[in-house]
Amino acid sequence: MSAAKTAVRIKAPSDDVVAERQRRENERARLFSASAIRYSVRTDKVTIQMASGIEHIIPRRLITELVDIPPATLVKELTLGIGGDVISVPSYGVDIAVAGLLRDLDGLNIQRLGGRARTQAKAAAARENGRKGGRPRRPPAR
Repeated sequence: MSAAKTAVRIKAPSDDVVAERQRRENERARLFSASAIRYSVRTDKVTIQMASGIEHIIPRRLITELVDIPPATLVKELTLGIGGDVISVPSYGVDIAVAGLLRDLDGLNIQRLGGRARTQAKAAAARENGRKGGRPRRPPAR
């Protein structure tokens, strides 16, 4: 007996869906990717220039992955990888996610900023939900 084969059709997303995905990716990259990085021996600080124009200056002692790496090595090898999403020191096998580093240092979770946005529409929706009695009560645990 042979098993019947079923053809699977995969529908390609429309051009507008593809364009929107690309727009979102470009916006994320612009806001949350680093465009340059440098280490200053004089100040013992790492400077991360973001694609958005924001600059973060971080004392090396706060970046645990870099504490034991000699300053001369950081000057020569500290680089950005994966489109500005990762800080690397290749000879030490160190790769640090930029978003994770900033979240750990600032308590800032950049992936969740969208949900914290303050807009007139969001405020109006919250007021309307409040008029309806607010968030529904959770059912009691069984």
